[in-house]
Amino acid sequence: MSRNRLIASLILTAVMVVVIGFIVGFEALNATSTITVYQLTQSVTAGQPYQSNDVVAVNIHGSTGEFNYFQYDPAHAPGYVFKVPMQKGDLVQADNVAPPAQQLVQVAIQIKQSPNLSPGSLVNIYAVSTGSSATTSTSGTPIPILIGHNVTVLTGGGGGGTVTIAVAPKDESLWLEISTDSSVQLYATVTNGGGVPPQANAGGSSAAITQLNGETQTAGGSS
Repeated sequence: MSRNRLIASLILTAVMVVVIGFIVGFEALNATSTITVYQLTQSVTAGQPYQSNDVVAVNIHGSTGEFNYFQYDPAHAPGYVFKVPMQKGDLVQADNVAPPAQQLVQVAIQIKQSPNLSPGSLVNIYAVSTGSSATTSTSGTPIPILIGHNVTVLTGGGGGGTVTIAVAPKDESLWLEISTDSSVQLYATVTNGGGVPPQANAGGSSAAITQLNGETQTAGGSS
């Protein structure tokens, strides 16, 4: 091997050693770097205060900014509340809690009909107006209008009746106006938190029956 090749080989080996050492050191640093996050010691509901008796500090591998976990203990997050219902063992993320300026308000509404509801249920709420300004189908029957999507139930039972929900402060008066109008009936369906459902069929109940019948026949493989 010539002198020049030997020198080049030594330089290349030295560079590789440096690079490998850097990678190993970086991985070792990541393996030992931890952040403090907060884990629920019991289930909570939307609107419930973020308090020390609900969470415990735990360390996980990672670095600040790498995850979306909420990294403030209750003593340093006064006035924060949970925005969504959570289960025991969940790690609190930044978008699970809200500061005072973003907190939801509680509004009691009358639901005419719904599945069994419990605190923490997510519902879609529909309004059916029978007044002079009602939105009607081509057959003249009122159309259910979606007015609340993924709304959190705070209190309430099954079948209907008075239900307390969490809504944005800017919408509080709107919900009160609707709930005090005797010509408006509210219906709720339980949702899994998915996308906004399609609007009701403008053709009325007859058209809806025909459409559902067609979908049922298709799903059943009928011709």
